[in-house]
Amino acid sequence: MGLLRSRTFWGVVFIIGGILFLLQSLDVFEGGDLIWGLLFILVGGLFLSGFWANRSQWWYIVPGLLFLGIGASSLSSALLPEKIAGPLDGMFVLGALGVGFWLVYLASPGNWWAIIPAA
Repeated sequence: MGLLRSRTFWGVVFIIGGILFLLQSLDVFEGGDLIWGLLFILVGGLFLSGFWANRSQWWYIVPGLLFLGIGASSLSSALLPEKIAGPLDGMFVLGALGVGFWLVYLASPGNWWAIIPAA
């Protein structure tokens, strides 16, 4: 986890992300939804691995599943026809967020407040 706390690492990540955003907005490459979807899923996996490494850090669950939901939404936009992918976008994001709060409650039942945004 030392790499994730490095300022240089995050600086490089933000610079590369900015370059990718610029190239996508200039229509230099196609398939931006596919790339961003995979990156969001990777970040979600990093958050969830942080929870698996230290179960007392229950707060990793919510952003982890939120990033997974955004990644799934982006991948569905890239891989499925618009008529199918359009209605699924909100379901992936909000569904993952709701499941994240339910898992926070299940991981630590003392966090009863997580039931409210989960429902």
